[in-house]
Amino acid sequence: MNPTLESFTGNKSTKGTTKPRARIEQTRQSAQEPKEDPRPPGLMEYCSRFEECAAPLCPLDPDINLHDELEDDPRCTMAPATRHHYWSCLPPGFKAKLPFEGYFEAEFSRRKAARARWDSLTPEEKEQRRSNLRRGSN
Repeated sequence: MNPTLESFTGNKSTKGTTKPRARIEQTRQSAQEPKEDPRPPGLMEYCSRFEECAAPLCPLDPDINLHDELEDDPRCTMAPATRHHYWSCLPPGFKAKLPFEGYFEAEFSRRKAARARWDSLTPEEKEQRRSNLRRGSN
């Protein structure tokens, strides 16, 4: 049996009962409706340092451009290649939410520019650079 105003006050009067009931019904409806998070769940949780990290800017955060960083704030210390690996492990729908593939925007821009420079080289120039690298590593 649902409690009524009468059970609380002992008064059968219906005066003033519509607002509390309306609020109760509104609360019940809002509790039943699923609340949508604007961010897909689980993106930053893919990072192994998620629980301990205090960096305000995370490359695995789709809203990274909405956050500000102060001069003395902690920074993400994870290697860029590791962050990219975490990005590559995300489900395909989540990958599309992160435009910089697990890198910060500046890192991503540098990598993109380096790739464009490499792709602009002729096959002979590429081979020359590879041989120079091989000689330097011996």
